[in-house]
Amino acid sequence: MSRTDLGANEFNFGLRDPLWAQRELLSRTPLFSRLSKAGLDEFLGASRVVECPAEETLFQAGSVIREAYVLISGTVKRTTTLSGELEKVIELAQGQQVLSLGEVFAASSYASSCQAITPCVLVAVDVRKLRAVTRQDRDLGWQIIQALAQRQQAIEFDVSGYHYCMTGTQRLLDYLVELAGERPGLAGETTVTLKTSKKMIAARLGMSPETFSRSLRLLSESGVIVVEGRHVHIQNAALLNTEQGNKRQLVSFPRKPKYSAAKAEGAISPGALINLCGRQRVLSQRMA
Repeated sequence: MSRTDLGANEFNFGLRDPLWAQRELLSRTPLFSRLSKAGLDEFLGASRVVECPAEETLFQAGSVIREAYVLISGTVKRTTTLSGELEKVIELAQGQQVLSLGEVFAASSYASSCQAITPCVLVAVDVRKLRAVTRQDRDLGWQIIQALAQRQQAIEFDVSGYHYCMTGTQRLLDYLVELAGERPGLAGETTVTLKTSKKMIAARLGMSPETFSRSLRLLSESGVIVVEGRHVHIQNAALLNTEQGNKRQLVSFPRKPKYSAAKAEGAISPGALINLCGRQRVLSQRMA
């Protein structure tokens, strides 16, 4: 943080308090925001601010876990190595969170590697202090349980999607909705920004860059999204399954049986027609 980013009083206070940066950054993260001042002070002497440039490695698989990294800003990727030295992207993290949370509390060494994709700001917390305070503070323990449960739920849906032959288009749509952070409304649009390359996102979703581009194009042609560079505008009304008339059911892109391909060729469903008309209206408004 520079002086231009702070008010004069905050800057002067920061000079008097050498731990001001850690306190300010940690208190704004979802996991630590509910801690009392005394509870937050427990971490300050056992933490440090880390400014990580793009492409720098934070930790590697097999390294001993000595610090837990709290991501404040920026984007990182977590990877694992499969047989044949093939690198698999298991997570693209770009929200405020503790990186590799499960490993931090359940292992003595990292099972994954982590590298910054963009310049990042993090707070590194001594892992022994984090574990000790978590045992004593019920609120913090509950926050961590919720975070781990959400991660577990995401993994289960991710795995089930592969096992039940979820199409690349459906996986991409689910990823964009998850990136939006909240369930879309019935009208308007929700904008998400792709902060990493399309190749990196494709690797995370388990598809080739070519499949990613086709899936993105299909979503666009279906009127579900409008793409402007790195900005993707999710059309909330088109996102709903109008064909079923269910206001809560999101539109889906299931894998179609081969025998029905010839029959479906040239046909368009009422729901798809409504979505396409809505997309044309949105595009005309943008061009006006």
